[in-house]
Amino acid sequence: MNAPLADPGTYGYAFAALVFALVAAYLVRSLRAYEGVPHLPLVFLGAVGVSALWAVAQLIDPFVRSTLPTFTAQAFDILRYALWFAFLLGLLRPAFLQPERRLPRLLAVVAGGLIVLCALTLAWRALRGEYELDSSRAATALALTLPLFGL
Repeated sequence: MNAPLADPGTYGYAFAALVFALVAAYLVRSLRAYEGVPHLPLVFLGAVGVSALWAVAQLIDPFVRSTLPTFTAQAFDILRYALWFAFLLGLLRPAFLQPERRLPRLLAVVAGGLIVLCALTLAWRALRGEYELDSSRAATALALTLPLFGL
């Protein structure tokens, strides 16, 4: 049980959880300043909050013998990507309103498709009890789609 304490990732996830939680707490306290503003600040708060939950799930995963934290961390990972994409696409919203601009709409469709595909794959693996990704090219490509699309 002491092996996870020697892993630098454990401390990285603890630090990330702490920082995301502090930012989320600050945002919750300052929500009154955003009254009457569209949903974008709430999406940002959701992305920060889910990122904190993801870091906590990643932090406790090595200490627990159950596969529940593994699947929970992966689900939070997909959800945090979805919320960060929604936030970034919300920033691009003025470009959506221009009919000659097709790229923002295409980005929204691709991001949504990737999120759904990753969520379905995670659900399929959870139903089959496969908590680790296989090493096939398709699984590796799917695992890299969200981070690479986010760039």
